[in-house]
Amino acid sequence: MSPDVTVSLPIRSVTLTEDRGVVSRRGRLDWPGGARAIVIRPVAPVLVDASLQCIVHDGDLQVARIAAQRQWTRRPLDGDAPAAVAARAEQLNQTLHDLTQTLRRHQTQRARAFSLLHRYAEQISWAATRGEADLERWHHDLNRLEGVLFDALELEIAQSDAVHDAREALTALQLARTRLEERWQMTASIELLLDGPAGAAALEVRYLVPSAMWRPSYRARMDGPDAVELTALATVWQRTGEGWSDVALSLSTARPAAGAALPPLHYDRLSLREKSAEERRVIQAHFHEQSIEKTDLTHGDSAQALPGVDDGGEVQRRSARMPIDVPSDGRPRQVAVDRLRATVTPRYLCVPERKALVFASVDLTNTLTAPLLAGPVTLIQDGGPAGVGAVPFVAPGQPFTLSLGSQDDVSVTYTRRAEVERRMALTDRRWLVQTVELVSTGAALSVDVVLRVPVSELAQVRVVVDREKRSSPNMAGPDADGHARWTVALTPNRPETRTLAFRLDRDSNVQLPDPW
Repeated sequence: MSPDVTVSLPIRSVTLTEDRGVVSRRGRLDWPGGARAIVIRPVAPVLVDASLQCIVHDGDLQVARIAAQRQWTRRPLDGDAPAAVAARAEQLNQTLHDLTQTLRRHQTQRARAFSLLHRYAEQISWAATRGEADLERWHHDLNRLEGVLFDALELEIAQSDAVHDAREALTALQLARTRLEERWQMTASIELLLDGPAGAAALEVRYLVPSAMWRPSYRARMDGPDAVELTALATVWQRTGEGWSDVALSLSTARPAAGAALPPLHYDRLSLREKSAEERRVIQAHFHEQSIEKTDLTHGDSAQALPGVDDGGEVQRRSARMPIDVPSDGRPRQVAVDRLRATVTPRYLCVPERKALVFASVDLTNTLTAPLLAGPVTLIQDGGPAGVGAVPFVAPGQPFTLSLGSQDDVSVTYTRRAEVERRMALTDRRWLVQTVELVSTGAALSVDVVLRVPVSELAQVRVVVDREKRSSPNMAGPDADGHARWTVALTPNRPETRTLAFRLDRDSNVQLPDPW
Protein backbone atom coordinates (compact mmCIF):
# COMPACT_ATOMS: atom_id res chain seq x y z
CA MET A 1 0.00 0.00 0.00
CA SER A 2 1.23 3.51 -0.81
CA PRO A 3 2.00 5.85 2.09
CA ASP A 4 -0.59 8.29 3.40
CA VAL A 5 -1.19 11.41 1.34
CA THR A 6 -2.71 14.61 2.79
CA VAL A 7 -5.36 16.11 0.52
CA SER A 8 -7.36 19.32 0.67
CA LEU A 9 -11.07 18.77 0.79
CA PRO A 10 -12.59 22.16 1.68
CA ILE A 11 -15.92 22.67 3.42
CA ARG A 12 -18.50 23.57 0.78
CA SER A 13 -21.79 23.47 2.68
CA VAL A 14 -23.17 23.16 6.21
CA THR A 15 -26.68 22.21 7.30
CA LEU A 16 -27.56 23.47 10.75
CA THR A 17 -30.33 22.16 12.99
CA GLU A 18 -31.35 23.44 16.40
CA ASP A 19 -28.36 22.02 18.26
CA ARG A 20 -25.89 20.52 15.76
CA GLY A 21 -24.68 20.68 12.18
CA VAL A 22 -23.83 18.46 9.23
CA VAL A 23 -20.59 19.46 7.49
CA SER A 24 -20.01 18.55 3.85
CA ARG A 25 -16.49 18.60 2.36
CA ARG A 26 -16.20 18.20 -1.42
CA GLY A 27 -13.40 18.15 -3.94
CA ARG A 28 -11.87 16.36 -6.94
CA LEU A 29 -8.95 13.94 -6.87
CA ASP A 30 -6.55 12.80 -9.58
CA TRP A 31 -6.34 9.20 -8.44
CA PRO A 32 -3.06 7.48 -9.42
CA GLY A 33 -4.62 4.05 -9.13
CA GLY A 34 -4.38 1.21 -6.63
CA ALA A 35 -5.03 1.19 -2.92
CA ARG A 36 -3.98 4.25 -1.02
CA ALA A 37 -4.71 5.90 2.31
CA ILE A 38 -5.41 9.64 2.23
CA VAL A 39 -5.68 12.03 5.15
CA ILE A 40 -7.96 15.06 5.41
CA ARG A 41 -6.83 17.61 7.98
CA PRO A 42 -7.62 19.61 9.98
CA VAL A 43 -11.19 18.71 10.87
CA ALA A 44 -13.37 19.39 13.92
CA PRO A 45 -12.14 17.34 16.90
CA VAL A 46 -15.73 17.12 18.19
CA LEU A 47 -17.10 15.34 15.12
CA VAL A 48 -19.26 12.27 15.74
CA ASP A 49 -17.30 9.26 14.51
CA ALA A 50 -20.40 7.19 13.79
CA SER A 51 -21.68 9.87 11.40
CA LEU A 52 -18.68 9.76 9.03
CA GLN A 53 -19.68 9.18 5.41
CA CYS A 54 -17.67 9.16 2.20
CA ILE A 55 -19.52 9.39 -1.14
CA VAL A 56 -17.83 9.02 -4.52
CA HIS A 57 -19.88 11.02 -7.02
CA ASP A 58 -17.76 10.50 -10.08
CA GLY A 59 -15.29 7.67 -10.63
CA ASP A 60 -14.81 3.98 -9.81
CA LEU A 61 -13.19 4.38 -6.42
CA GLN A 62 -14.22 2.10 -3.57
CA VAL A 63 -14.17 3.25 0.07
CA ALA A 64 -12.60 0.48 2.12
CA ARG A 65 -12.39 2.32 5.44
CA ILE A 66 -13.09 5.73 6.97
CA ALA A 67 -12.10 6.77 10.49
CA ALA A 68 -11.27 9.84 12.57
CA GLN A 69 -7.93 10.22 14.33
CA ARG A 70 -7.26 12.64 17.22
CA GLN A 71 -4.11 13.76 19.00
CA TRP A 72 -2.92 16.45 21.41
CA THR A 73 -0.48 19.01 20.01
CA ARG A 74 1.12 22.13 21.42
CA ARG A 75 -0.22 25.33 19.94
CA PRO A 76 2.31 27.60 18.26
CA LEU A 77 3.05 30.68 20.33
CA ASP A 78 2.13 34.08 18.93
CA GLY A 79 5.39 35.77 17.93
CA ASP A 80 7.13 37.55 20.80
CA ALA A 81 4.24 37.06 23.26
CA PRO A 82 6.17 34.91 25.80
CA ALA A 83 9.10 37.35 25.95
CA ALA A 84 6.75 40.32 26.31
CA VAL A 85 4.84 38.61 29.12
CA ALA A 86 8.07 37.74 30.93
CA ALA A 87 9.32 41.33 30.65
CA ARG A 88 6.03 42.66 31.92
CA ALA A 89 6.10 40.21 34.85
CA GLU A 90 9.60 41.37 35.83
CA GLN A 91 8.48 44.99 35.65
CA LEU A 92 5.45 44.27 37.86
CA ASN A 93 7.64 42.42 40.36
CA GLN A 94 9.89 45.47 40.70
CA THR A 95 6.88 47.79 41.00
CA LEU A 96 5.38 45.57 43.70
CA HIS A 97 8.70 45.56 45.62
CA ASP A 98 8.91 49.38 45.53
CA LEU A 99 5.27 49.77 46.59
CA THR A 100 5.75 47.32 49.45
CA GLN A 101 8.80 49.23 50.75
CA THR A 102 6.85 52.49 50.65
CA LEU A 103 3.95 50.82 52.47
CA ARG A 104 6.28 49.70 55.25
CA ARG A 105 7.56 53.27 55.69
CA HIS A 106 3.98 54.57 55.93
CA GLN A 107 3.15 51.86 58.47
CA THR A 108 6.17 52.89 60.56
CA GLN A 109 5.14 56.57 60.41
CA ARG A 110 1.60 55.70 61.46
CA ALA A 111 2.90 53.59 64.38
CA ARG A 112 5.15 56.44 65.54
CA ALA A 113 2.32 58.98 65.35
CA PHE A 114 0.05 56.69 67.34
CA SER A 115 2.79 56.14 69.95
CA LEU A 116 3.35 59.90 70.34
CA LEU A 117 -0.39 60.49 70.74
CA HIS A 118 -0.63 57.70 73.32
CA ARG A 119 2.34 58.99 75.39
CA TYR A 120 1.03 62.57 75.29
CA ALA A 121 -2.38 61.39 76.48
CA GLU A 122 -0.66 59.61 79.41
CA GLN A 123 1.21 62.83 80.27
CA ILE A 124 -2.06 64.78 80.28
CA SER A 125 -3.59 62.16 82.58
CA TRP A 126 -0.68 62.38 85.05
CA ALA A 127 -0.77 66.19 84.99
CA ALA A 128 -4.51 66.22 85.64
CA THR A 129 -4.09 63.96 88.69
CA ARG A 130 -1.60 66.47 90.15
CA GLY A 131 -3.98 69.37 89.62
CA GLU A 132 -2.10 70.91 86.70
CA ALA A 133 -4.31 72.13 83.85
CA ASP A 134 -3.41 73.84 80.56
CA LEU A 135 -6.51 73.09 78.50
CA GLU A 136 -5.73 75.40 75.59
CA ARG A 137 -2.25 73.91 75.01
CA TRP A 138 -3.49 70.33 75.47
CA HIS A 139 -6.30 70.91 72.97
CA HIS A 140 -3.88 72.39 70.42
CA ASP A 141 -1.30 69.59 70.81
CA LEU A 142 -3.89 66.80 70.67
CA ASN A 143 -5.41 68.22 67.45
CA ARG A 144 -1.95 68.48 65.89
CA LEU A 145 -1.01 64.90 66.85
CA GLU A 146 -4.37 63.55 65.64
CA GLY A 147 -3.87 65.31 62.30
CA VAL A 148 -0.43 63.72 61.92
CA LEU A 149 -1.90 60.29 62.80
CA PHE A 150 -4.81 60.61 60.34
CA ASP A 151 -2.51 61.81 57.53
CA ALA A 152 -0.21 58.82 58.10
CA LEU A 153 -3.22 56.47 58.19
CA GLU A 154 -4.60 57.82 54.88
CA LEU A 155 -1.20 57.40 53.21
CA GLU A 156 -0.97 53.83 54.54
CA ILE A 157 -4.46 52.93 53.24
CA ALA A 158 -3.79 54.41 49.78
CA GLN A 159 -0.46 52.61 49.57
CA SER A 160 -2.08 49.34 50.72
CA ASP A 161 -4.64 49.64 47.90
CA ALA A 162 -1.84 50.20 45.39
CA VAL A 163 0.00 47.09 46.66
CA HIS A 164 -3.22 45.04 46.41
CA ASP A 165 -3.82 46.16 42.80
CA ALA A 166 -0.24 45.38 41.84
CA ARG A 167 -0.46 41.89 43.36
CA GLU A 168 -3.70 41.18 41.47
CA ALA A 169 -2.16 42.34 38.20
CA LEU A 170 0.91 40.17 38.81
CA THR A 171 -1.27 37.14 39.60
CA ALA A 172 -3.27 37.62 36.40
CA LEU A 173 -0.08 37.98 34.38
CA GLN A 174 1.42 34.85 35.91
CA LEU A 175 -1.75 32.93 35.05
CA ALA A 176 -1.54 34.18 31.46
CA ARG A 177 2.11 33.16 31.35
CA THR A 178 1.22 29.67 32.58
CA ARG A 179 -1.44 29.38 29.91
CA LEU A 180 1.03 30.42 27.25
CA GLU A 181 3.44 27.73 28.37
CA GLU A 182 0.72 25.07 28.50
CA ARG A 183 -1.16 25.79 25.27
CA TRP A 184 -2.25 22.34 24.26
CA GLN A 185 -5.00 21.65 21.78
CA MET A 186 -6.66 18.59 20.31
CA THR A 187 -6.37 18.19 16.55
CA ALA A 188 -8.22 15.72 14.39
CA SER A 189 -8.00 14.26 10.90
CA ILE A 190 -10.00 11.84 8.75
CA GLU A 191 -8.27 8.82 7.25
CA LEU A 192 -9.71 7.29 4.09
CA LEU A 193 -8.63 4.02 2.52
CA LEU A 194 -9.55 4.12 -1.19
CA ASP A 195 -9.01 1.58 -3.95
CA GLY A 196 -9.67 1.84 -7.67
CA PRO A 197 -8.27 2.49 -11.12
CA ALA A 198 -6.46 5.67 -12.06
CA GLY A 199 -8.52 8.68 -13.07
CA ALA A 200 -10.32 11.73 -11.79
CA ALA A 201 -12.90 11.32 -9.03
CA ALA A 202 -15.31 13.63 -7.17
CA LEU A 203 -15.29 12.94 -3.45
CA GLU A 204 -17.62 14.10 -0.66
CA VAL A 205 -17.13 13.54 3.06
CA ARG A 206 -19.93 14.28 5.56
CA TYR A 207 -19.98 14.25 9.32
CA LEU A 208 -22.05 15.50 12.23
CA VAL A 209 -20.74 18.06 14.72
CA PRO A 210 -22.17 19.35 18.02
CA SER A 211 -21.51 22.87 19.35
CA ALA A 212 -23.24 24.44 16.35
CA MET A 213 -26.73 25.91 16.25
CA TRP A 214 -29.00 28.56 14.80
CA ARG A 215 -32.09 30.53 15.79
CA PRO A 216 -34.47 32.66 13.70
CA SER A 217 -34.62 36.39 14.29
CA TYR A 218 -35.93 39.43 12.46
CA ARG A 219 -35.18 43.07 11.76
CA ALA A 220 -38.11 45.43 11.15
CA ARG A 221 -37.24 48.78 9.58
CA MET A 222 -39.78 51.57 9.16
CA ASP A 223 -39.21 53.32 5.82
CA GLY A 224 -41.22 56.45 6.37
CA PRO A 225 -44.57 56.60 8.15
CA ASP A 226 -46.37 53.99 6.03
CA ALA A 227 -43.83 51.39 4.86
CA VAL A 228 -42.13 48.57 6.74
CA GLU A 229 -39.41 46.14 5.68
CA LEU A 230 -39.19 42.87 7.63
CA THR A 231 -35.96 40.95 7.10
CA ALA A 232 -35.84 37.32 8.21
CA LEU A 233 -32.43 36.53 9.69
CA ALA A 234 -30.65 33.45 10.94
CA THR A 235 -28.38 33.90 13.94
CA VAL A 236 -25.61 31.30 13.75
CA TRP A 237 -23.13 30.13 16.42
CA GLN A 238 -20.46 27.46 16.22
CA ARG A 239 -17.46 26.37 18.27
CA THR A 240 -16.52 23.08 16.67
CA GLY A 241 -12.79 23.72 16.32
CA GLU A 242 -12.83 24.31 12.56
CA GLY A 243 -13.70 27.55 10.79
CA TRP A 244 -16.29 27.68 8.05
CA SER A 245 -15.20 29.96 5.25
CA ASP A 246 -17.41 30.89 2.28
CA VAL A 247 -19.84 28.02 2.87
CA ALA A 248 -23.37 27.53 1.58
CA LEU A 249 -25.53 27.50 4.69
CA SER A 250 -28.77 25.54 5.04
CA LEU A 251 -30.99 25.88 8.09
CA SER A 252 -33.40 23.24 9.33
CA THR A 253 -35.84 23.02 12.24
CA ALA A 254 -35.41 19.25 12.49
CA ARG A 255 -34.73 17.88 15.97
CA PRO A 256 -32.47 14.86 15.53
CA ALA A 257 -31.95 14.61 19.29
CA ALA A 258 -35.66 14.50 20.09
CA GLY A 259 -36.26 10.95 18.83
CA ALA A 260 -39.31 9.69 17.00
CA ALA A 261 -41.39 8.47 19.96
CA LEU A 262 -44.19 10.55 21.43
CA PRO A 263 -44.05 11.19 25.17
CA PRO A 264 -46.35 9.04 27.31
CA LEU A 265 -49.73 10.41 28.34
CA HIS A 266 -50.40 10.84 32.05
CA TYR A 267 -53.74 9.92 33.59
CA ASP A 268 -55.91 12.46 35.36
CA ARG A 269 -57.82 10.64 38.08
CA LEU A 270 -61.17 12.15 39.06
CA SER A 271 -63.20 11.18 42.10
CA LEU A 272 -66.60 12.20 43.51
CA ARG A 273 -67.62 13.01 47.07
CA GLU A 274 -70.70 14.31 48.79
CA LYS A 275 -70.78 18.02 49.56
CA SER A 276 -71.13 19.04 53.14
CA ALA A 277 -74.16 20.98 54.34
CA GLU A 278 -72.07 24.19 54.50
CA GLU A 279 -70.83 23.68 50.92
CA ARG A 280 -74.39 23.16 49.68
CA ARG A 281 -75.56 26.28 51.45
CA VAL A 282 -72.70 28.69 50.60
CA ILE A 283 -71.07 29.20 47.18
CA GLN A 284 -67.38 30.16 47.35
CA ALA A 285 -66.56 32.31 44.31
CA HIS A 286 -63.06 33.49 43.34
CA PHE A 287 -61.39 35.79 40.84
CA HIS A 288 -58.73 34.37 38.56
CA GLU A 289 -56.84 35.40 35.44
CA GLN A 290 -57.35 33.16 32.43
CA SER A 291 -54.75 32.87 29.68
CA ILE A 292 -54.37 30.65 26.65
CA GLU A 293 -51.96 27.82 27.34
CA LYS A 294 -49.67 26.46 24.62
CA THR A 295 -48.99 22.74 24.40
CA ASP A 296 -45.58 21.23 23.74
CA LEU A 297 -43.84 17.89 23.87
CA THR A 298 -42.29 18.43 27.28
CA HIS A 299 -43.30 16.94 30.60
CA GLY A 300 -43.52 20.27 32.38
CA ASP A 301 -39.86 20.19 33.40
CA SER A 302 -37.90 23.07 31.88
CA ALA A 303 -34.72 20.98 32.03
CA GLN A 304 -36.31 18.49 29.60
CA ALA A 305 -37.76 21.09 27.24
CA LEU A 306 -36.94 20.77 23.57
CA PRO A 307 -34.89 23.52 21.89
CA GLY A 308 -37.21 26.39 21.09
CA VAL A 309 -37.82 26.93 17.40
CA ASP A 310 -41.54 27.04 16.70
CA ASP A 311 -42.01 25.51 13.23
CA GLY A 312 -45.72 24.77 13.51
CA GLY A 313 -45.08 21.05 13.94
CA GLU A 314 -43.60 20.58 10.44
CA VAL A 315 -39.90 20.62 9.66
CA GLN A 316 -38.93 23.78 7.80
CA ARG A 317 -35.80 24.39 5.75
CA ARG A 318 -34.16 27.68 4.85
CA SER A 319 -31.08 28.68 2.90
CA ALA A 320 -28.84 31.69 3.32
CA ARG A 321 -28.94 34.10 0.42
CA MET A 322 -25.17 34.13 0.01
CA PRO A 323 -22.12 32.22 1.28
CA ILE A 324 -21.06 33.07 4.82
CA ASP A 325 -17.96 32.90 7.00
CA VAL A 326 -18.51 31.49 10.50
CA PRO A 327 -15.33 31.31 12.60
CA SER A 328 -15.11 28.79 15.45
CA ASP A 329 -15.30 31.40 18.22
CA GLY A 330 -18.80 30.92 19.63
CA ARG A 331 -19.85 34.45 18.65
CA PRO A 332 -23.18 35.02 16.87
CA ARG A 333 -23.30 35.83 13.18
CA GLN A 334 -26.41 36.95 11.33
CA VAL A 335 -27.27 36.11 7.73
CA ALA A 336 -30.30 37.27 5.74
CA VAL A 337 -32.73 34.54 4.71
CA ASP A 338 -35.77 36.38 3.31
CA ARG A 339 -37.32 39.82 3.07
CA LEU A 340 -40.88 41.15 3.20
CA ARG A 341 -42.01 44.69 2.31
CA ALA A 342 -45.48 46.13 2.85
CA THR A 343 -47.37 49.41 2.98
CA VAL A 344 -48.99 49.81 6.38
CA THR A 345 -51.07 52.19 8.47
CA PRO A 346 -49.89 52.35 12.09
CA ARG A 347 -52.54 52.06 14.78
CA TYR A 348 -52.25 52.90 18.46
CA LEU A 349 -53.47 50.88 21.42
CA CYS A 350 -53.58 51.56 25.16
CA VAL A 351 -54.35 48.84 27.73
CA PRO A 352 -53.58 50.76 30.93
CA GLU A 353 -54.42 47.88 33.26
CA ARG A 354 -51.42 46.01 31.82
CA LYS A 355 -49.11 48.94 31.04
CA ALA A 356 -49.70 52.67 31.31
CA LEU A 357 -48.34 53.38 27.84
CA VAL A 358 -49.60 53.81 24.29
CA PHE A 359 -48.18 51.24 21.88
CA ALA A 360 -47.95 51.55 18.11
CA SER A 361 -48.45 48.51 15.90
CA VAL A 362 -48.98 47.61 12.26
CA ASP A 363 -50.96 44.81 10.64
CA LEU A 364 -48.99 42.72 8.13
CA THR A 365 -49.63 39.65 6.01
CA ASN A 366 -47.04 36.97 5.34
CA THR A 367 -46.77 37.21 1.54
CA LEU A 368 -43.81 34.81 1.41
CA THR A 369 -44.12 31.24 0.19
CA ALA A 370 -42.69 29.91 3.48
CA PRO A 371 -43.92 30.48 7.04
CA LEU A 372 -42.30 32.93 9.42
CA LEU A 373 -40.77 31.09 12.35
CA ALA A 374 -41.24 32.48 15.84
CA GLY A 375 -38.36 34.68 16.98
CA PRO A 376 -37.30 38.09 18.34
CA VAL A 377 -37.47 41.17 16.14
CA THR A 378 -35.30 44.26 16.40
CA LEU A 379 -37.24 47.43 15.61
CA ILE A 380 -35.45 50.20 13.71
CA GLN A 381 -36.95 53.67 13.33
CA ASP A 382 -35.35 56.90 12.16
CA GLY A 383 -32.09 55.04 11.49
CA GLY A 384 -31.67 53.70 15.03
CA PRO A 385 -32.91 50.86 17.25
CA ALA A 386 -36.31 51.50 18.85
CA GLY A 387 -36.78 48.31 20.87
CA VAL A 388 -37.14 44.55 20.69
CA GLY A 389 -40.38 42.70 20.00
CA ALA A 390 -41.42 39.23 18.90
CA VAL A 391 -42.84 37.59 15.78
CA PRO A 392 -45.05 34.50 16.27
CA PHE A 393 -45.24 31.55 13.91
CA VAL A 394 -47.05 32.87 10.84
CA ALA A 395 -48.18 30.60 8.01
CA PRO A 396 -48.06 31.83 4.37
CA GLY A 397 -50.92 34.21 3.68
CA GLN A 398 -51.75 34.62 7.38
CA PRO A 399 -52.03 38.12 8.90
CA PHE A 400 -50.11 39.10 12.02
CA THR A 401 -49.47 42.17 14.15
CA LEU A 402 -46.06 43.73 14.63
CA SER A 403 -45.57 45.99 17.63
CA LEU A 404 -43.46 49.09 17.09
CA GLY A 405 -42.96 50.00 20.74
CA SER A 406 -44.42 52.73 22.93
CA GLN A 407 -45.17 56.35 22.05
CA ASP A 408 -43.06 58.42 24.41
CA ASP A 409 -44.93 61.63 23.59
CA VAL A 410 -48.20 60.33 25.09
CA SER A 411 -48.64 60.35 28.88
CA VAL A 412 -51.04 57.80 30.41
CA THR A 413 -52.42 57.90 33.97
CA TYR A 414 -54.51 54.97 35.22
CA THR A 415 -56.40 54.91 38.53
CA ARG A 416 -58.89 52.61 40.25
CA ARG A 417 -61.26 53.49 43.06
CA ALA A 418 -64.44 52.28 44.77
CA GLU A 419 -67.61 54.42 45.17
CA VAL A 420 -70.48 53.54 47.53
CA GLU A 421 -73.99 54.50 46.37
CA ARG A 422 -76.23 55.11 49.38
CA ARG A 423 -79.85 54.08 48.90
CA MET A 424 -82.74 54.73 51.28
CA ALA A 425 -84.22 51.51 52.71
CA LEU A 426 -82.21 49.47 50.21
CA THR A 427 -78.82 47.83 50.26
CA ASP A 428 -75.97 50.16 49.32
CA ARG A 429 -74.26 49.58 46.00
CA ARG A 430 -70.48 49.45 45.64
CA TRP A 431 -69.22 50.63 42.25
CA LEU A 432 -65.69 49.84 41.04
CA VAL A 433 -64.43 52.66 38.83
CA GLN A 434 -61.46 52.67 36.44
CA THR A 435 -60.23 55.95 34.95
CA VAL A 436 -57.56 56.53 32.31
CA GLU A 437 -56.28 59.94 31.24
CA LEU A 438 -54.23 60.44 28.07
CA VAL A 439 -52.26 63.55 27.13
CA SER A 440 -50.33 63.91 23.87
CA THR A 441 -47.43 66.34 23.77
CA GLY A 442 -46.64 65.51 20.13
CA ALA A 443 -48.74 65.11 17.01
CA ALA A 444 -52.45 64.36 16.95
CA LEU A 445 -53.34 60.68 16.78
CA SER A 446 -56.20 58.23 17.33
CA VAL A 447 -55.82 55.70 20.15
CA ASP A 448 -57.89 52.60 20.93
CA VAL A 449 -58.33 52.46 24.72
CA VAL A 450 -59.23 49.11 26.27
CA LEU A 451 -60.52 48.67 29.83
CA ARG A 452 -61.73 45.43 31.36
CA VAL A 453 -64.49 44.14 33.63
CA PRO A 454 -64.75 40.64 35.15
CA VAL A 455 -66.69 37.92 33.33
CA SER A 456 -68.90 35.75 35.53
CA GLU A 457 -69.18 32.00 35.06
CA LEU A 458 -71.90 31.69 37.74
CA ALA A 459 -75.55 32.60 37.37
CA GLN A 460 -75.52 33.71 41.01
CA VAL A 461 -72.90 36.43 40.26
CA ARG A 462 -73.76 39.20 37.82
CA VAL A 463 -71.55 41.98 36.45
CA VAL A 464 -73.47 45.25 35.90
CA VAL A 465 -71.88 48.12 33.96
CA ASP A 466 -73.10 51.66 34.67
CA ARG A 467 -73.47 53.00 31.14
CA GLU A 468 -75.62 56.05 31.97
CA LYS A 469 -73.91 57.88 34.80
CA ARG A 470 -70.39 56.76 35.72
CA SER A 471 -68.97 55.30 32.49
CA SER A 472 -67.86 57.40 29.54
CA PRO A 473 -70.13 57.51 26.48
CA ASN A 474 -69.50 55.90 23.08
CA MET A 475 -68.23 52.71 24.69
CA ALA A 476 -68.09 49.52 22.61
CA GLY A 477 -68.64 46.41 24.69
CA PRO A 478 -67.89 44.85 27.06
CA ASP A 479 -67.47 41.82 24.81
CA ALA A 480 -67.45 38.15 25.81
CA ASP A 481 -63.99 38.60 27.35
CA GLY A 482 -65.02 41.68 29.35
CA HIS A 483 -63.15 44.20 27.17
CA ALA A 484 -64.64 47.66 26.71
CA ARG A 485 -63.21 49.90 23.98
CA TRP A 486 -63.13 53.55 23.00
CA THR A 487 -61.53 55.27 20.04
CA VAL A 488 -59.98 58.46 21.43
CA ALA A 489 -58.83 61.29 19.16
CA LEU A 490 -55.90 63.00 20.88
CA THR A 491 -54.93 66.57 20.11
CA PRO A 492 -51.70 68.12 21.43
CA ASN A 493 -51.75 69.12 25.12
CA ARG A 494 -55.45 68.37 25.58
CA PRO A 495 -56.26 65.69 28.17
CA GLU A 496 -58.78 62.99 27.30
CA THR A 497 -60.38 60.89 30.02
CA ARG A 498 -62.31 57.63 29.78
CA THR A 499 -64.04 55.93 32.72
CA LEU A 500 -65.54 52.48 33.17
CA ALA A 501 -67.67 51.69 36.24
CA PHE A 502 -69.20 48.35 37.20
CA ARG A 503 -70.60 46.55 40.19
CA LEU A 504 -70.91 42.91 41.24
CA ASP A 505 -74.36 41.70 42.21
CA ARG A 506 -74.50 38.33 43.93
CA ASP A 507 -77.03 36.17 45.67
CA SER A 508 -77.04 36.08 49.45
CA ASN A 509 -75.47 32.61 49.60
CA VAL A 510 -72.41 33.61 47.54
CA GLN A 511 -69.15 34.60 49.21
CA LEU A 512 -67.01 36.73 46.89
CA PRO A 513 -63.76 38.58 47.75
CA ASP A 514 -62.98 42.10 46.64
CA PRO A 515 -61.55 41.97 43.07
CA TRP A 516 -59.18 44.86 43.81
